[in-house]
Amino acid sequence: TRLEERKTSVQGSYDKIIADMAEQYEYPQVDAVISSPLNRCLETAKILYPEKSPIIYDDLIEYDFGEFEGLTADELKDEETFGEWLAGGLPRLSERATLNFRNVCSVALSILWRVP
Repeated sequence: TRLEERKTSVQGSYDKIIADMAEQYEYPQVDAVISSPLNRCLETAKILYPEKSPIIYDDLIEYDFGEFEGLTADELKDEETFGEWLAGGLPRLSERATLNFRNVCSVALSILWRVP
């Protein structure tokens, strides 16, 4: 799997995996489904909660992997910063990537607090 969170559509069998999980597990009932505008996120929401229309927030577009973007874990296995990231650290990929990650987390929490 490549680290490509900002892709706008589902690749490969991702939708099939989500559909299988939806059949295998019982997902909780929710009052609202909140999603980023990316097609992959909207498709997942539709599979898991077909009766709900997602509330879309542009600010929820996922993390920018910076220099890791588009690479596989195997391609990154010898990179020190990738090891730090896997261990739970926040690597210094780039200032933009780090700020983006913090911003997405902050915005996501503020959105969730506003949803009735």
